[in-house]
This record gives sequence, C-alpha cells and structure tokens, in this order.
Amino acid sequence: PFVQVESQRDLFQITFTFTNYCKMKATSEIAIILVLTLLCLSCGSSTKVQERILSFYTCKYDIDCVENAFCYWRAPEGGKCRCKENFVLVQNKTSFECLAVATGIDSPCIENIQCEMSLGNLAECNASSNKCQCIDVAHLGRDDKCHRTIALGGICETNDNCLLGDESYGFCYVGKCICNVKYHISSDGKRCIPSSFLQQSCESAESCAVTAFSDCYGGICKCIEGYIEAEDFESCLKAASAVGDNCTQTIQCSEYIKGSFCDNNKCTCKTGYHGYGNECTVDAKLGEACKEDKECILTANLENSVRCTLGVCTCVVGLSSQEPYGCVINSAVLKQYYPSLIMGLILALFLINP
Repeated sequence: PFVQVESQRDLFQITFTFTNYCKMKATSEIAIILVLTLLCLSCGSSTKVQERILSFYTCKYDIDCVENAFCYWRAPEGGKCRCKENFVLVQNKTSFECLAVATGIDSPCIENIQCEMSLGNLAECNASSNKCQCIDVAHLGRDDKCHRTIALGGICETNDNCLLGDESYGFCYVGKCICNVKYHISSDGKRCIPSSFLQQSCESAESCAVTAFSDCYGGICKCIEGYIEAEDFESCLKAASAVGDNCTQTIQCSEYIKGSFCDNNKCTCKTGYHGYGNECTVDAKLGEACKEDKECILTANLENSVRCTLGVCTCVVGLSSQEPYGCVINSAVLKQYYPSLIMGLILALFLINP
C-alpha cells in the first residue's frame, strides 16, 4: 500500500486510515508502523515534489512490493516501497496500487490522477471510454496540457487560454484575451479577423469592420454611401448634404456641395460662390456671363427680378439695372402707370374719409 503526502493535514488523514486498516488485520505479526514523511515543497514553485512511501510495510526486495513498485532503501528506516518512474500512487477502497501516468490525451486510464499528472488538473479520465480528456470547460493547449477555455474579452493567465472558434488562438494581454495585432474580433465574438483598413484589400465586410461605416467593395475597403474618407484615411466621416451642415473637415462639405468648405464646424460657401437652396453656386453679377438663373440670384431679394438670358445675367422685363439697388422698375413703366396710380390713391383717400 502507498500514499501521497502533500501537507500536515494529509498526515492526519493517513494516520487515521492506517490505524483503521491495521485494526482489520487479525494476525499478530502486523504492527502499526506509521511512516510519516513530509514532502519537500518548493516555495514559490507551481511544481510540488511528491514522495511515495509505504504505508506500514517494509521491504527487502522489489518482489515484496505491489506491481509497478520497487523497494527503495533509506537508512535508518529500511526498505520502503515506491512507485516506479512514470507511475502514480492510487488508493481505492481496500488497497493501494501504482498506475501508469498517461502519456497524453486519449491515453488509457482508470483514475483521474493518471491524466492529471501529465495533462494538468483540468484533465479527467472518461468513465465510459477510460481515456484521458480535458474537462468540459477546458481544451488541449499547444503545450499538450489542459487549459481553461476563455472567450475573447475574458480573464486569462496564458495565451493557451484564448482558444478561438476556428481553433486558432488569441493573445493574453494584461490578463485579458484579445486579438493579436492587425486582427480584430468578429461579429460573433468567437474569432479574430485580419484587419483591413481603408483602401486595403479585403475578403468580406468583417475584414473592414475595424473602421466604422466602411464595407468591402470589389475587394477594397471603402466608406459606405453617405460617408467620406477622412484626410488621413483612418476613418469614415459623414458627408454633408446641405450648406450649414456640421463638419470637421472640408472634404465632408466638398464631396457633395461644390464650392463649399468647412468653416467653424459648418459647411459654408467659398468666396466667389453663394448659397442657393442646399448648394453653393458660382457668383454672376448683373451683366456678367452665366449658365443658369441661380448663378445670378446673389441674394434672396433677386429671386424674381433676375434671369440668365442669352448667357448674361439680366433684369426681367419691366425692371432695369440700377446701382446700387440692382433691378428696379424702369422710368418708362412708371410713366405708363403713373396716372392710374394717382387716381387709385385719390380714390382710396376718398373712401377712407367720406
């Protein structure tokens, strides 16, 4: 019989077990010999030195010990049975035995300890197949040990914790599972996707997801409709659709509004342009060349008085150009309608004061 000793508490348990075991023996030849040996524990180390000792039998020869054990002689105690190398001490209800330490995953086993010795404490012996496996919340790492499986964003101890959905690995940084440099987390949170930035090649929309408001168009990451690449090509900015819209860069204004720029975080018409509806149009003064009526309408009060006629900004019929007033009623019209205006005024006064 063998036992593993790891602490003083274990020694008390061993004493109790050995005493009861001896009471079960009917022969006078059996004496209660308790061999209490403390393990040498390595301070600050994750590996404990484990001593395997005979519970109460002494030995002279290997044949005196159970299978897979040998007689280890140490003065002055005498010979004691110990498990051979690559075997581990296991206690069942009635006896102790030395079982082979598992060589890896799927190795044959009877007890969990066989698997734990080689695969770590997150390994177990499958009761159905009698083969070593990692427990449900763990997986076999690249170091052939069982590691707890941690999702991206979860708390980790080593890179081997960060197993991803596609069987690749993330990176344990400052105790947190993250994607490696030049990778970003997928939409389902289970994979790390190669990051493709604006104007770089891409395989899918997820590749471009590292930049907000971007998508993969023809194998290249570009901003989606309604957004424009920033001047440094590192982000997508909302494009302005009308004069007066908010902005941080001129490119937001000029993309859809010709002749505009960003001034004090507002889209404004440049010098030589004026606002007309939601856009900026070229200035064309009275008598100057033009292509459209809106070029001549420099201010709102000219809306119904100026037209682009035969490629020149001209006052409408009945109005004439007069500086600095713009288009005013011409003198010929005033003379034509002057008598009627006078009579109208007289009639109005008569009606007001009968």
